[in-house]
Amino acid sequence: MHEHIYDDFRSTLEREFSSVIVVDPMDVKTFLGPLSTSQQTEIVKKHVGELRTIGTVHETGDVSGNLFTPVIAEVERPYSDEIFGPVAVLKKFSGDDEAVHIANETPYGLDVRSWEIRTMLNGSFLP
Repeated sequence: MHEHIYDDFRSTLEREFSSVIVVDPMDVKTFLGPLSTSQQTEIVKKHVGELRTIGTVHETGDVSGNLFTPVIAEVERPYSDEIFGPVAVLKKFSGDDEAVHIANETPYGLDVRSWEIRTMLNGSFLP
């Protein structure tokens, strides 16, 4: 995430994540249902623990059974494992060269995207 929009984006993401209702999927208020299995819940917990070692983790709620509230992790170095859970990993960069360098530090690009700042700021990218 480019440093010029990082703080605004993170704040928006935190606000949106904190409003996500994670309950029984049969409840009409549900936005995010449970993870598929208890094993997957443990895998996501393990990833969140690993993210704590390379950055700051902001949790928006508790884990109850397989109900896992969204998490934001701000990292100092790239994290290239697929998590398959409600976890957003944010890494700040200051320019195109640094962004390419960060992407090239991973063994594969799971989800590498480039967006123009005006696209992000005019609301077509932010929730």
